[in-house]
Amino acid sequence: MNIARHFYKEIYTEEDIIRLLSRTWNQHNREIERLKQDARLISTIMFSAHVGTEGLLVGSSLKPYGSVKSEGDHSKESSDLKLGMYLDHTTGLPLIKGHGIKGPLKVFLRNDVEYIYSLLPDDENINFSDFLSTIRPVLLRRDTTLSILDQVNFEDAVPVQNDGTAVFIKSTFTPHQQEIFKDPTPLVHLRVSPGSKYWFPMRIYERKLVEALSLVYPIFLASQGVGSHTGYNLGQFTDARQVN
Repeated sequence: MNIARHFYKEIYTEEDIIRLLSRTWNQHNREIERLKQDARLISTIMFSAHVGTEGLLVGSSLKPYGSVKSEGDHSKESSDLKLGMYLDHTTGLPLIKGHGIKGPLKVFLRNDVEYIYSLLPDDENINFSDFLSTIRPVLLRRDTTLSILDQVNFEDAVPVQNDGTAVFIKSTFTPHQQEIFKDPTPLVHLRVSPGSKYWFPMRIYERKLVEALSLVYPIFLASQGVGSHTGYNLGQFTDARQVN
């Protein structure tokens, strides 16, 4: 049997091969564009931070992990977990996608500058005018969707340490029906344990953004937070600091 002929002539049609080559060429072009962009790279900086007291949940709308098929009925699945969590397909780690960081940061920067300034920790000895001039490059204009943050590649945030505790904890939300305290429905789910350490890397292509993000990013992680259900104080981080 001619394996090569079977593969290329019987499994793949000529149209399939053309489509495969086209996809490869597109990937090649994307890689060239990435290398061109790296040539303009100004700085690569990274922040470290610890998950706050309520834990972290990312991807709650996904299918819950841990579902197992019931015996005798392969069409049904059972699990005590009712909310999902995003886990990286390759490593199984609870990563925070870069776009899941950039979006909330844009929302945070739409707050009044005075409010953002009030969130500075006490050990930051900087007056308001200096603060405003420093972070001005990242402030969003209210009349356009364009943002200078498009000059930043927010890489996926990676968990690197959890001080010996379990990576995940099991917790619940208890939403109610229209009448408060009536028919509570506990939603069991997994969260990343409080105290788990994350690294937040980013690549910056605009020089004036480096100092601005170094000042604003820790405030953003501590107050706005990332991930699901930040209104319940999930996804907020403590001890955020630049590490390089």
